[in-house]
Amino acid sequence: MNYRRFNIILLLALLALGPALLLVPWLREHTGALYPGCALEQLAGRRCPMCGLTTGLRNLLVPGRHGGDENPLTIPAAAVVLLEIAVRAVLSVRRLSPNALQLAKRRDIQLHAALVIAYLVYCVAFFASHS
Repeated sequence: MNYRRFNIILLLALLALGPALLLVPWLREHTGALYPGCALEQLAGRRCPMCGLTTGLRNLLVPGRHGGDENPLTIPAAAVVLLEIAVRAVLSVRRLSPNALQLAKRRDIQLHAALVIAYLVYCVAFFASHS
């Protein structure tokens, strides 16, 4: 799969995330179905670093609700998703030279590696403060 097609698929998946964030918690509240809750919380009896993130992101999308109280990652995660959508949209429509394409791929990997490392640091800090 070429990089442009990959960006289009990822962009469509990210755009589908918004309606899913509205639908999944609503279904849980009204039917108890589809979203059983946090597996770590159910198994270990303690919150995980992601607990409350889906609800917080949903609350950012719903007018009149305040997001970010459920999980401190809510606002940064929303910002990263919006930035990801914008960059993927540009990379989907723009033709890049071979050198620019290699640079974009390298920066893409570097950025996402940095995000994974930042998340792991957050997880260590989270569990250290919640033990």
